[in-house]
Amino acid sequence: MTSFRPGIRRSLIAILLLQSAVSVAADALVRQLPDLPATNAGPGRVHLDGNFAAIGYRDRVEKWDAKFDQYQRLDPALSVDYGTLLTERLGAGMTLTHRGTNTEVLVNGVYALKHNVRLQLSGGQLRASPADAGSVSQQSVLVGARKVWGADRLLSDMGVAAYSVDADSRTAATGGAPETADDGGHGIGKLDGYMLQVGLQPTASSRIELQHNAGQINYAYSGQLHQGESTNSNRLRYSTYLGSCTQLQSGYQGSADSDRVDIGIAMRNWRFTLSHAHDAVNADTALRVGYAIPLGGSGHAAQRCMARPDKPRALEPMVDATTKRPVQFPAEPLIKPIEPVNVP
Repeated sequence: MTSFRPGIRRSLIAILLLQSAVSVAADALVRQLPDLPATNAGPGRVHLDGNFAAIGYRDRVEKWDAKFDQYQRLDPALSVDYGTLLTERLGAGMTLTHRGTNTEVLVNGVYALKHNVRLQLSGGQLRASPADAGSVSQQSVLVGARKVWGADRLLSDMGVAAYSVDADSRTAATGGAPETADDGGHGIGKLDGYMLQVGLQPTASSRIELQHNAGQINYAYSGQLHQGESTNSNRLRYSTYLGSCTQLQSGYQGSADSDRVDIGIAMRNWRFTLSHAHDAVNADTALRVGYAIPLGGSGHAAQRCMARPDKPRALEPMVDATTKRPVQFPAEPLIKPIEPVNVP
């Protein structure tokens, strides 16, 4: 057994007593300090990734964001949005976006008729100065509604929307656009359309999604409205869960000038998809193989399963819907070059 001299023994005892006293004092001090919030618990956020930078704030009743996209390029996009809940059922928001020669102002109004019924009214104005077309002012309006019944109903969810987009031909003409088709120039477009989306849940493990978009762009020149382009498109998606973490998936997307068919199967972390797409010029067939690596420490098989029965998409939080841009609104002005008429 190792023995210490009396002086060393007294020093060791003093060190142990001092260490114990410091530990007790440190614990008492830590208990008095306020808890620091988790990194993702605060309502504010700052994001910087490559050519994209953003700063924002969001809570249950209010949000704002400032985004700077592609800021290292010649035509960066700057957008600022603000949304708030005026009441528990009514929300409003506005978004301002500037990119190149385009500036757009968007205003949204969202009303929750019931907990599972959402009404939306959106309006926007786009001002642009395309090359050789002067200045164009384009107004857009959309009225929509969506209802979610749930996965226990055959008709699980449904959405409808009607929209209209109208470019102002007078401002384009003042910019130097020719007034007659004989001289060429640009036709000014008007788009009218609607969207219908239906979700079906035939069984607890299968889902069908249907979406139909119908629209027509007519162009005005020489003081007359001429039939233009169809924007009709259809989308069909079917999925069924086969058990043992296996899901069968298939889909179809078609428009006036292109079609695409996908058939795939997802088994745990693996995904195999066979696709065939064709348009007026090309036809391509591709086989894609993917593997998902879950970034987590859990080893439960249920959490590693990436293939699960699809459910209807829930209504997004109202404060987020107040600043969401409708996909039906064109990002560019509806103008079309008119080829000059060769008169013999």
